[in-house]
Amino acid sequence: MLDCGLFHTFDGDERPEYVASLASVTKHDATLYGLCFSDDGPATGPHPVTQKERRAAFKPNNGWNVASIEPDRIQTRYHDQGAASWFATIKRIQTGEWSAAIPCRHS
Repeated sequence: MLDCGLFHTFDGDERPEYVASLASVTKHDATLYGLCFSDDGPATGPHPVTQKERRAAFKPNNGWNVASIEPDRIQTRYHDQGAASWFATIKRIQTGEWSAAIPCRHS
């Protein structure tokens, strides 16, 4: 999956719904590649996000593992050299809730 400039548009209280909607359409071991405005640097875009906020939204107990978050640039109409951004690689993981929901068959 690809998220290019969507995550940073959500307020903190809207992010759990966004993450849950992604979880509802992905399977175990899917990868999300996401680019969002960063709070790091002088040329940030609107609604910059911290690495801490990004990691908080995609926690293992929500079925995700943040594999990496790297500084990057996102091209916009307003930034000649692009705006500061975070490029995240986030993996969908199996949670304990899923395995508990699988019925056991006994002979």
